[in-house]
Amino acid sequence: MKDCRALLAASFAVVLGVALSAGGCANGGSDSGGGDDSGAEDVTSTDAPVTTDAKSDATGACTTGKTKCASTCVDTNTDPKNCGKCGVACATAQVCSNGSCSYSCASPETLCNAPPEGGTTPEAGNDSGGTTPEGGGAGDAAGSSGGDAGGSSGAEAGSGSGGDAAAGDGGGSAAPYCANLGTDNGNCGACGYACTGEHTCNGGQCGLTCGTGQVACIAGDTCIATGTCCSSADCAVTGQICPQPGGTCQCPGGESVCASINSCISSSACCQQSDCAALSGATCPNPGQPCQCANGQKACLSTQSCIPQSSCCTAAGECCDDPLGKTCGGATAQATLTLGGSDSATGLITAAGEEDWIVINFNNVGNTAFHAHVQFTTNPNNEFLFDAYGDCKGTLLTCADGGDCSGKTDWEVSYAQGDPTGTSFAPVAVGPVYVKIYRAASSTLNCDSWALSITE
Repeated sequence: MKDCRALLAASFAVVLGVALSAGGCANGGSDSGGGDDSGAEDVTSTDAPVTTDAKSDATGACTTGKTKCASTCVDTNTDPKNCGKCGVACATAQVCSNGSCSYSCASPETLCNAPPEGGTTPEAGNDSGGTTPEGGGAGDAAGSSGGDAGGSSGAEAGSGSGGDAAAGDGGGSAAPYCANLGTDNGNCGACGYACTGEHTCNGGQCGLTCGTGQVACIAGDTCIATGTCCSSADCAVTGQICPQPGGTCQCPGGESVCASINSCISSSACCQQSDCAALSGATCPNPGQPCQCANGQKACLSTQSCIPQSSCCTAAGECCDDPLGKTCGGATAQATLTLGGSDSATGLITAAGEEDWIVINFNNVGNTAFHAHVQFTTNPNNEFLFDAYGDCKGTLLTCADGGDCSGKTDWEVSYAQGDPTGTSFAPVAVGPVYVKIYRAASSTLNCDSWALSITE
């Protein structure tokens, strides 16, 4: 029995020596290229674990440089679970470099401990950590969570449950990974820095890679359809804005494009002559300005036409001017009055400095009962005054109360003063009376009207 125990012990020593010898060779850094002695595990492609790179085109085929293993697109040059071909998994602490399992990365690759493409873990590894399978290093760290022999004894790295996690099968630290920092979407420019969305890694920087019919929009950091705008700088019409990347250039609210001046203009302005068709007689003096009526005319919106300034427009809120004469020579004639007759006049003064003129002819001057009388019957706030002239030469009539007849609100004259039967009686000569009505200096323009009572 004692001899049998000695024989078994000797046999175990030989096996252990062989195992340690193999480990020492790998630790020496020889780049075997992942041959039979590299520790690779050949697993069928249907059951093999795969990396997180799942990019493919619309047809389901993998993008350039990728191979579909199971249902996922991977890079067999660097994927430690599919190294060289689908299903070939590298041993714990090994990396896949140029399609072969190894303990070091070939130039220009860099050893990263972050997941390939799509990983979000910050840079977690470099050439100084986790590359040695014996004692300390990755083996101890990976096996510290409960491996039966890993870590504490310095046996094969990751032989416990922690080792499985390090290899990517569990929830521990990520497996070592050889990455080309210049082109690796998961490690772009630095380990663990992943390009996302429509960005791909080129020259160590994540940049937009747009498909057919798209262009890069740097301002919005996205791809947009060709022909759409990225920013307002893309808008060819002055004043247009780009509402958002991928949108269409447009004028602000209340404005439209005037092609003749290549600019946005107010919707109330005209761009060409035809825009003024809705206002008869109006023209478009300059694109971007409102339609205008000719000099001496105004726009009457109620009739949609240009009318003389002196004409009445029935638009709400507009004062309708009266038809009375505006000068002495053009004074409007009232009815000729005989003894006991009466007449009236009404007007509206709508412009600064405007005057209304009427002329009154009194008859039966030789009758002793003659008594001419002109007075305002409507004069709100005493806004209006009148002057009485005997002609259009500026000859003011006199008033019975003395002085000339200017700035009045009431004027009257009788046939004679005293007894008309006396020898000294002389009739008062009263011919045509020209009456000028105007606004008082303290009055402001409004739509108030005036009315005069005329009697004989």
